[in-house]
Amino acid sequence: KFEHLARLLLVHGRWTDRRTTKFLSYSLYKASITFFTLLIYMYHCGWSGTNILDSTEQLTYNFFTALPALAIGAYHQDVSEDIAYHYPSTYHFGVKKLSYRWSINLSLRAFVQ
Repeated sequence: KFEHLARLLLVHGRWTDRRTTKFLSYSLYKASITFFTLLIYMYHCGWSGTNILDSTEQLTYNFFTALPALAIGAYHQDVSEDIAYHYPSTYHFGVKKLSYRWSINLSLRAFVQ
């Protein structure tokens, strides 16, 4: 009954965890870059509330910068199916939340740059 459960957890579970992490970290990085750009612009404008971009430009920016995140989220496979199945220790990267620490570190780097 449960003969495919190991493959489902070890292979597809790992791929889903990595895809979700990369998608979220890219989205967080994109949002933090946009936020800090607007923050610096607002500071230099004296907090007047003027927009740096027109709504059409902002929509176009969000559309084109979302495409890489969606592609990574849909098609990313960092290791092959055989390696993920035969070496379950590769799954510990997501279990120990090391990938989420990496995404937080990436967002902090966006603030510093």
